[in-house]
Amino acid sequence: MPAEELIGQPFSQLVNEDDIAKLPLFFEKAEAGEPITQEIKLKTHSGGIGYQDFDITITSPLEVNPALTHAKFSPENPPFLGIARDITERKRTLELLEFRASHDSLTELPNRSLFMDRLRLAVSQARRNGQKFAVLFIDLNDFKVVNDTYGHGIGDQLLQKVAAGLKHCLREGDTLARYGGDEFMALLPSLDEKKDAATVARKLLTSLETPFHFEGCDLRVSIGISIGIALYPEDGDGAETLVERADMAMYAVKRKKKNDFYFYS
Repeated sequence: MPAEELIGQPFSQLVNEDDIAKLPLFFEKAEAGEPITQEIKLKTHSGGIGYQDFDITITSPLEVNPALTHAKFSPENPPFLGIARDITERKRTLELLEFRASHDSLTELPNRSLFMDRLRLAVSQARRNGQKFAVLFIDLNDFKVVNDTYGHGIGDQLLQKVAAGLKHCLREGDTLARYGGDEFMALLPSLDEKKDAATVARKLLTSLETPFHFEGCDLRVSIGISIGIALYPEDGDGAETLVERADMAMYAVKRKKKNDFYFYS
């Protein structure tokens, strides 16, 4: 927006609607002689109206130059000096670093660390609210054979396709994580009945029934999964215990060498 169109206009005209509420306290502190910095989204007009993140520092001009007076200004309309620093790229970089620290780089699913954090939170909330939830330990069957036969490139693509297929079966509030290698974990909070976890497990098994196609070649690969399920609070009241028992149930399926799910018993 040209500068001449901004001169004389209220500062609030540039501020994102969600940040308007920050302004009164912002200016009150500046008026009291306290320089204050606040993160605020401002409108931009490059290629259409959008928003960028800024650190806005506001103070009274007298704090900067005592020779200035308020002679030209009424008490109801005191002057302020503001400096805006665009921090959009810095925020994006920090968000990307945080994402990479908590998510698997191949599938972009939450990693083991983030999953365990969410599971501990789920335990705390369920204990407080008297709720139930399920933990699913999911392991691909014979994934090593795929890697050995077709190479790690195909193996990595298969993991991505499997992750997308499994995630599609879950609710918005559920968590699917890549736990490591060819292992995935799912957290299903706020379950009413044991059968609800069984319904989800069947959906996960069904999602992998169709062979995966790989672009650029005629290759089609089928892969099955073994699923172990542990329920809170019946099977444990701690995050690590629930993961351990879901893992035990999963290995009971692996020993049968079939695509299925078992509850911990």
